[in-house]
Amino acid sequence: MSNILQLKRVIKEKCTVSYEYRVEGKWLKYFNLNESFFITYPFDISDVPDSILTVPFVCNFLPAIWLCDAKAVIPSIDKDFYEQIDNIKKGYMDMYPMLEFKGVLEVKEVLTNNESEDGGSALLFSGGVDAYTSLIRHINEKPLLATLWGPDVDIDNEAGWSKVKKGIMETADDFDLEFIPIKTAMKKVINEPCLTGLVSASKDDWYHGFQHGIAIISHMAPVAYKKGLSKVYIASSFPAYAKGTYTCASDPTIDNYMKYCGCSTIHDGYELDRQQKIHYIVEEKNKHNYKVRLHVCWESDGGENCCHCEKCYRTVIGIVAEGENPLNYGFNWSGKNIKVMKKDFKTKLVIPENRINTRYIIPQTIMKENIHKLTNAKDYKWFMEMDFSRFNRYFLKLLYNSKVARKIRNVTSKIK
Repeated sequence: MSNILQLKRVIKEKCTVSYEYRVEGKWLKYFNLNESFFITYPFDISDVPDSILTVPFVCNFLPAIWLCDAKAVIPSIDKDFYEQIDNIKKGYMDMYPMLEFKGVLEVKEVLTNNESEDGGSALLFSGGVDAYTSLIRHINEKPLLATLWGPDVDIDNEAGWSKVKKGIMETADDFDLEFIPIKTAMKKVINEPCLTGLVSASKDDWYHGFQHGIAIISHMAPVAYKKGLSKVYIASSFPAYAKGTYTCASDPTIDNYMKYCGCSTIHDGYELDRQQKIHYIVEEKNKHNYKVRLHVCWESDGGENCCHCEKCYRTVIGIVAEGENPLNYGFNWSGKNIKVMKKDFKTKLVIPENRINTRYIIPQTIMKENIHKLTNAKDYKWFMEMDFSRFNRYFLKLLYNSKVARKIRNVTSKIK
């Protein structure tokens, strides 16, 4: 086994943990060793055991360890987490039968840490539709809201993070909840394009398909230890009925096996699709007069909803379908935006084939049913009349033959 990852030292400096590690073998190209792997919490971590602080380090590299048949040498690890590794691995293997998951963890000490069966809960909160649904579903538990700075907003983008943080802090204040911001270099220390080339057979990219679920959840291990948590919620991205039509690193077959120091993970809202979640948010907002500040967009460098990307469009459409005004949900939306969206739908928007139903056909059906609730139904007549069964055929051909697409294919072929 020529590929080696050795964790040499866990370094604690007040609120920040960093890792000194060594990498050997042909898989060196998948690492950015010129970047430091650090995580900063909003509390002192000097009393958190190394076996807990090691969990996010291991999880960030675990899929690569398996896929590259590598050996990871780890001084110590939490017992609850260690005992679930085989179950987590099985989740990946079942999702990606076209890939081989080998590799081993050589752990010197497996240690039991404090357990809190009746402790509090936390929610990994981005501000999106999925996260807001889980927040409202579990609001009576008063969960901590935890958000990572690094996965979606780059840690070098302080202005963007400042706006995201402000929005989530306002949400925490709205519901009288504690906010836990976590700054992490989890994406800086990997060569993401190269790793995406490694898993090209999966037809998914590295971050979405392999890294983000367990990597993000694992960052909560020190929080669970310090706060005595018994549950961490991570909101579902896909509905249960779509199982087998998607791949995603965050899935109940993986997430629900993530555990540390007596704290379990719950993949929440899997029984609901996106439109059902929007309906639930609208219903609860109107019933309880909740403030809803949705943040769904990662296209904007400024940290706000750009109102012209596909994710903004699908969310706006879902809100309008429920007879609501996007202005009341965090979107700076106007008639001008509707005209641009109409043009984008008819000229350049490309949606993955297996996402058209949940993103647009279902909202289209709901919008038609709720047409009497729409204050500006005529502005969305074009959307209600769209034939989504033919939507992608022409545009996918255009995309495949575009200069940008050819460049992407050339880069990918070189990575392989």
